[in-house]
Amino acid sequence: AVAPPGLAAGLGLDCEPLAPLDPALVPTIRREDEDGDPLRLFCAKEAAYKAQFALSARLLGFSALRVTLAPGAFSAELTEPAPPFAPGDRLAGRQAEVGGLLLSAVALPPGNAPFPARALAAAGGDA
Repeated sequence: AVAPPGLAAGLGLDCEPLAPLDPALVPTIRREDEDGDPLRLFCAKEAAYKAQFALSARLLGFSALRVTLAPGAFSAELTEPAPPFAPGDRLAGRQAEVGGLLLSAVALPPGNAPFPARALAAAGGDA
């Protein structure tokens, strides 16, 4: 995704059809300590992965993020290091259903890391 300079340190967007995921994929996507719809978890993780990649340049597996879903929002907590991110850092995101699609977005604030947990707290979420 593209954003004007200074608007965001990283931007992650994902869009998926509002259709159930193949049940065979669910164990790969959902961690044992996660609850919620597998499609929403998948879409949230994809957006968070894309946002963090702008700073870490690291490819992560699905288990590297623990997602907590809320109505219209989510928090993605890193469970392994991806410098400048550390385990426990959280990325705040939003989700919306539009025209038969599920949209997820994460915008990392500009500035110096570490910032994910502070960004979530500043957005009114739990850090």
